Amino acid sequence: MVEAHGNKGYNIFRLLWEKTEVLLTEMDRNEIRDFLMGLLFYKYLSDTVICYVGNYFEMPINNLEEIQKTYEENFKNNDVAKVLIADMKKELSFYIEPDLTFIYFVKNLNSSNFALIKLLCGLKKIKIE
Repeated sequence: MVEAHGNKGYNIFRLLWEKTEVLLTEMDRNEIRDFLMGLLFYKYLSDTVICYVGNYFEMPINNLEEIQKTYEENFKNNDVAKVLIADMKKELSFYIEPDLTFIYFVKNLNSSNFALIKLLCGLKKIKIE
């Protein structure tokens, strides 16, 4: 897994924990474990997509936020989006749209745009081919 955030990684998971605390109080220990393991797996898949995009656009992999920005900008072009999706399906067997990546959620975590339901829907929306 790529760790581009250094100490930010702890803060990100602390913030996610705070945002999901209400949800988790109604879950038992096994459900919490499954939720957190799913979240970690989602981050792994998301980082895999971001690294793929970085390689695709020949960008250094040391700045995932910059790659995310490039991904968002290029995905607005339908022709580029179609090619990226096709290439990711071929090489990775899945893809995650830029507004469903882990980095995108982290970027919006402290804003009013963050919605836990969108994160959960992102887990279900991963296109596996």
